[in-house]
Amino acid sequence: MAADGTDPFTPSLGCGFNDWVCYGQEGVARLIGQACKAAGNFIGDMLTNSFLGAQASSGDWDIAGSHFWFWAAVASMLVVGIGAWQVSVAVILQQPGRVLQVLAGMVAGVILSVLSLQWMPTIVTAMSGITSQLTAGLNGEAGIGAAILNVLGLGQGPNGVGYEIQSASPTWSIATVTSGGVNVIGPLLLALAALGVIAFAAFLLFVAMSLRTFGLIALVAFAPLGLMFYGQPRMKDMAMKWGQLALGLLLAEPLAAGILLLATNIAASTTSSSMGLLLTSAGIIFVAAFSPLWAVKFVEFAAGEVRTALSHSQWTQRQGSQTVSRVGRGVGSMVRRLAR
Repeated sequence: MAADGTDPFTPSLGCGFNDWVCYGQEGVARLIGQACKAAGNFIGDMLTNSFLGAQASSGDWDIAGSHFWFWAAVASMLVVGIGAWQVSVAVILQQPGRVLQVLAGMVAGVILSVLSLQWMPTIVTAMSGITSQLTAGLNGEAGIGAAILNVLGLGQGPNGVGYEIQSASPTWSIATVTSGGVNVIGPLLLALAALGVIAFAAFLLFVAMSLRTFGLIALVAFAPLGLMFYGQPRMKDMAMKWGQLALGLLLAEPLAAGILLLATNIAASTTSSSMGLLLTSAGIIFVAAFSPLWAVKFVEFAAGEVRTALSHSQWTQRQGSQTVSRVGRGVGSMVRRLAR
């Protein structure tokens, strides 16, 4: 019952007329083979759409804009109420500087909110375009999705519809390994297991990039709640958190693309086995799927370090001024004693 078909995912075992065991094995093998093909097509879809299909459309930004103005109206009432109270107290206490500070903070919050609505779609589109051009130029492929598909041995299907496993792919090599020319189910199960792991990783990457896009749209929609309170000292952290999250999500796409690009370049020169290459690819896709979380955490860490450095600098300046003041007082005291 040796496989005599050229396609390992549609094996033909040349069963005899009444060899029902052979027919059963052939049916199971073909079922697993079709599952392998379906998994390959799913992987191709997920990896390609992670950087193309997960992008926000103009309609998405329009929806974000409509929600933006609703929350802007809500936040404006709160900001005006709080600001009026603070201005009244400052006027009673005769603190003109405090009045100017409150008014400047309110104006700054409005400007930041409107700029986020106007500039965020442009920045996101520009970031995606730069990422695509850099990865395409460095890898010589149509894009990062095409690069990783090339490593996995997945190509366009007939007439450009769907994706299929290529004959030179690692999965094809695993599926064609038979035990004494008899067992075709075992290698197909192994190939299906490897494709299943990669499919799950690719699905996570697609979900992560989709959530990144949704997160950026949501940040624009709810920007007034975070940015219009920028002038309030106790609520300034909300604006800082908004900025950190926005910057982290913007950096997530080039970070994921960079991880996959590095992986494809390394895989092009690797001498590992077919199974090793597939599992390594799955692991790298898993890593890339968590790039939004890593980018946000990195931005938060960097912002914390900057704040620490600034506070340390201010502390140093205060200590220096106090030291100079002490030295000045000491010198003055000595001069007065000498004058006596």
